[in-house]
Amino acid sequence: MKHGFNFCFSLTVAIMLLSAINCNNAPTLPSKMIRITYPRGGETFSSGDRVIIQWTATGSIDEVDIFLFASFDNYGEVLAQNIPAEIGRFTWIIQTCPAYNQYFRIEITDSASLAAMTASLGFTIKKCS
Repeated sequence: MKHGFNFCFSLTVAIMLLSAINCNNAPTLPSKMIRITYPRGGETFSSGDRVIIQWTATGSIDEVDIFLFASFDNYGEVLAQNIPAEIGRFTWIIQTCPAYNQYFRIEITDSASLAAMTASLGFTIKKCS
């Protein structure tokens, strides 16, 4: 029995960073979760377009912050802060004017903590003419 406990403990510690799991192999869901439903990834937008960013939030998330990240960039531009999570949408007028077609992604976080965060798949903002 001691050997089985050590294995379960080691397995749990190893997987803990990726997801919550207990020794009965039953995964547990996070208490807070945000899921971006639009943009989904693969879209192409232009400067001046109105994009309705949409999400669902579960758990005790009161407000969200929305960021725009250029591809492979670790620093995001704040698009909106403290938006009521239950609204589930934010209209973004694209003011970014890249010199070339560039990939971006949206990230939405719980305003109160980083306990819940999600990022969209990449989309393109076309270069300005």
